[in-house]
Amino acid sequence: MSHLDHAGPSAQFDSRRSPPRLIAAYLDPENGHLTCGFADARKFELPIRRLGLPPGPPVVYASVDELGAGIDFIREDGSRTDCGADYVLFLVDPGDRVAGRSPAVSDQALAQPVGRRLAKLRRRSALSQRDLALRVDMAGSNYARIEAGRYVPSTVALLGLASALGCTLGEIVGPEPGRYP
Repeated sequence: MSHLDHAGPSAQFDSRRSPPRLIAAYLDPENGHLTCGFADARKFELPIRRLGLPPGPPVVYASVDELGAGIDFIREDGSRTDCGADYVLFLVDPGDRVAGRSPAVSDQALAQPVGRRLAKLRRRSALSQRDLALRVDMAGSNYARIEAGRYVPSTVALLGLASALGCTLGEIVGPEPGRYP
């Protein structure tokens, strides 16, 4: 199978619509390739290293998240990380790049302010990084990467963090006062 194997012209992605739902994700631990299947009948295979996941132990398992919008990865040590399906499409489908779609998972412009706000809200709640990570069923090291501004978590993770911190999602991801018109 090639690194780019898809169903053909009839399954082309229209950037004006939401990305198609992800219905399957399989990681071949022997060769480090991830295979993703989408509801629009497209299938892609790519080396997992192309995703630019945060450093850590090897990934041993991949599955579709509960919304069909991303991939949950489990590492050898049991820690977890994730990746948006739209980012996979951006990497493997030239049509998505031409349409100007941009990756949603490594945006430094969003990662750093979100990390700063989470740190402030966590301290206000008198929680350690480890305590907050445990409350949202996240590995402490993954939460530390978020707070350090090195990773933008999924919407589901952000909603869980907002709930655990007793704040709104807007307090975590909304514009900083005085920074935007």
